[in-house]
Amino acid sequence: MSLPARPLILQILAVAFMLALSVVLQSQLAHRIAVYNARPDFLLVTLACAASLMGFPRSVWLGLIVGLLAAATAPGAYGATLASRTLTGAVAGRSRTLLVRNSVFSAPLIALSSTIACELIYNLIARNGHLRQLAVPLTGELLYNIVFAVPIYTIFRWCGVGSREQSPFAH
Repeated sequence: MSLPARPLILQILAVAFMLALSVVLQSQLAHRIAVYNARPDFLLVTLACAASLMGFPRSVWLGLIVGLLAAATAPGAYGATLASRTLTGAVAGRSRTLLVRNSVFSAPLIALSSTIACELIYNLIARNGHLRQLAVPLTGELLYNIVFAVPIYTIFRWCGVGSREQSPFAH
């Protein structure tokens, strides 16, 4: 049973609303719930969930927008932030055909793979030191992102973001 298709403008509005909410949560809440320097990355989770549902061409543009928002809300290497988010959007968009969208495991797997990819790309570009120093904060960020990916992915599915196919093997 498939959900009725939503107009593209409503899908774009749903993604834009979730991005705006993610910016607010990232700037106002993320540092308050940090444990051992590990904090959630709401923008990254929103990017990963939306990009995996939207597909490749749109996911790159979404990654660019999220990269600009992330660079504006967080101090650090702006170019590395922009590049890592754009490339993560491209990777998550390419994974669209690999996922069974209604699976309970889709959201955690998307969050896990996107967080690892984004952090590796960022640290390779920004050269922030050794990857060993990244282990504790990355583990915490992974846990946070996996937990927050489930409701964000569910909201996107409910709003009809992306393809309406239930299976990547459907015609």
